[in-house]
Amino acid sequence: MIDMPPEAAAGGATEFPIPTPMLALEGAEPMEGDEVEFTVKGTVSRSENGKTFVTPTEVNGQPLPTEKAPAAEPSEDDMRAMAEDADSSGAGQGY
Repeated sequence: MIDMPPEAAAGGATEFPIPTPMLALEGAEPMEGDEVEFTVKGTVSRSENGKTFVTPTEVNGQPLPTEKAPAAEPSEDDMRAMAEDADSSGAGQGY
């Protein structure tokens, strides 16, 4: 899925991170400053205040690769609980 920056939601200009090979024309990949044309297929994710938000799913008939969300960092409480679990199990005590 392509993440939409906040300015896109406000109706401003935005950039779409599209894998470069998906925009290649006759094997030539576009370079900075080149004008490109492409078709996008997507699904409606929501409607708010007279605007419809679309999540792109394909570019030029090819599915967009999905990006895995980064793992969330454990909170202080999570770290404390893991340390307590390790202490109570005898981990690292040399037994």
